[in-house]
Amino acid sequence: MASKHKTPSHLAHIVKNELKKRKLLAPPLVVLTELFQTLYFASLKTEESQPINCYIVYINPENPDPKPPERIVKDRWSFIPLGQRVAFSVSSLVKIAKASDPRTSSFAVYHDHNNKLFIWGLLDQGNRYFDYLNFDAESGPERPGLFQASILGIGHLAAYKGYDRIAELNVESIITEAHDVLRYGPIRKHFQPAVTKFMEKVREELGPEYYDDISGWRASFESDWVATLCRILLRMRGFHHGGALLMTPDTIYDGLNIKYNLQYDRLRTALVHRAVHQIQKDVAESEIIDILDDPEAETMPLVLHLDESISSDELNDSNSEIDGAIWFVSLLSRVDGLVLLNFDLEVKAFGVEILGSLAESVVTQGFWQVAKCVI
Repeated sequence: MASKHKTPSHLAHIVKNELKKRKLLAPPLVVLTELFQTLYFASLKTEESQPINCYIVYINPENPDPKPPERIVKDRWSFIPLGQRVAFSVSSLVKIAKASDPRTSSFAVYHDHNNKLFIWGLLDQGNRYFDYLNFDAESGPERPGLFQASILGIGHLAAYKGYDRIAELNVESIITEAHDVLRYGPIRKHFQPAVTKFMEKVREELGPEYYDDISGWRASFESDWVATLCRILLRMRGFHHGGALLMTPDTIYDGLNIKYNLQYDRLRTALVHRAVHQIQKDVAESEIIDILDDPEAETMPLVLHLDESISSDELNDSNSEIDGAIWFVSLLSRVDGLVLLNFDLEVKAFGVEILGSLAESVVTQGFWQVAKCVI
């Protein structure tokens, strides 16, 4: 829960307690306090008129990779030592921050025997982790170091253990519990008819003669629908313009001032097509595996390999189409006003203004059953 008037030292206490709870050897509290104070004050600075954003990994230079996996994938992270250690101070962090980017690399930080922090290197190949967090990838790599921390904005820090967010300091408030409103609660409840309709569209596209029961894929495709909405919101946030979505199942828009009407349904159709191709690919692969596991099978029908190959190519094309459609929708938020969508994720207009009386109804009574997501 959020609480007021908190400082970097409070964040340090929370991180230390969390590491101890996980039975890990936590750094001294004085080290953690200095680390988060340095990040906090660096976040208030700029370098060449640009805000400071960076990602750090607390990792021991004497043993940076204590438990490597049996199979090292080509794009796994690696550590690159600096020629000389750099003191972990506000001034040095501000100067060196631009050498890294939270989307792909991070700074390796540790402390010496005098409990003084230093930057000793960089870690690369953070792209998969960043893509996974932003719903652009289905899986992510293991995370290096004892814990991770980042500057998210002015006075805004976050600490992580792997993929778990330990806590977040936003100016004077600490947040230790995240609420996924798009997956649970009243907003998710409003979206359920849209998700159900999406699944029915997938069933219709497949046809009962091919595969009538898609219940086994329901959870996965419901998650895909929510992840698509999350990706739009994250892209919008990345523009730092201050955009918003207004989503409603209604078709009459009394009480709205619409500047630009636009009918864009490509995202909806692309999501349906991707789900269809995913099912077709999975079914073909399953049949191939069944034949390979059958000791009495003498031949493998060529059509199965053809079906699997075609559905894989179509799936890749659909993924690319969805990515482009998400960019298209999110860019509309850079125009002043709301982006208006229905619950099928079809854009109806942008540059939309809610007029006074209706705005009051939406806020006080939930008049439209609207899920308004402000970035």
